[in-house]
Amino acid sequence: MPVISDYHAITDGSFVLSPDGSRSESINFNPPNDIKRDNNIDRPILCFRVDPSNNANNLQLTVQINGFNIGVSPTLSGTVSRTYLEIVRHGIVDTGNNNITFEIANTGTGSLTISDVIVWFQRSI
Repeated sequence: MPVISDYHAITDGSFVLSPDGSRSESINFNPPNDIKRDNNIDRPILCFRVDPSNNANNLQLTVQINGFNIGVSPTLSGTVSRTYLEIVRHGIVDTGNNNITFEIANTGTGSLTISDVIVWFQRSI
């Protein structure tokens, strides 16, 4: 059976996280039922943009999918925007309802704007 790469643009908008305000944001997404989950080479990829602002200093961002830490936990300072690509551990993204949670995990200062969240995956066609 042929396999293709596909993606879901989960949000084109943005949300702001800060130690003084909203510390976390969760987003649900539903990949199709035919996503490949057979082995480690079929792993999904999460992509998102982070824009530190308001004198950001020592803000640690954690990202989880379905309650599993996916390995991205940068400590951010300054004002340089970054785009992250992370290969997600096999078996974490499932068919049906999934959840991504972005959270500030410490008490640094400033804020982080998260935007352009995309999940890539492989599908059988």
